[in-house]
Amino acid sequence: MYPLTLQVHANGIWQDAMTLSFAQPEQGFMGPCAIAYEPSYVRNNLDAYESFSAKAVSARLPVDFDSFLLPAAPAFIHDIAPSGAAKRFLMAHLGRAKPDGISDDLFLLAT
Repeated sequence: MYPLTLQVHANGIWQDAMTLSFAQPEQGFMGPCAIAYEPSYVRNNLDAYESFSAKAVSARLPVDFDSFLLPAAPAFIHDIAPSGAAKRFLMAHLGRAKPDGISDDLFLLAT
C-alpha cells in the first residue's frame, strides 16, 4: 500500500481531508485505489456532511464517512497531478529521488 493524504484549505486553514491508498503503486493512477475522508475532517466539517460544498475534495465525492475501493484513482486526481511540461520539468529535477516501485505520477503527487 502507498498512502497519500489530500488536504483541503477551508475555514482559513489546511486540513487533512482524505486518505488515498494505492495497492499497486507501480501502476500509478491506473491501479486500485482505496479512498476515504478522514473521520476527523468529517466531524470538524459537519456543515458539509453529504454535501457537494467547497469542503468536498471533488464535486463527485461529498463529505461523508464512507470509504470506497476503486479500480483506479478517482478522476479529480488527474486534475491536481502535474502533467505535460510541468511533469517533465519536475521529473528532470526531482526524478533521481524517486524510489523504485512507484509511478512517476504518484511520486510527483506525494512530493
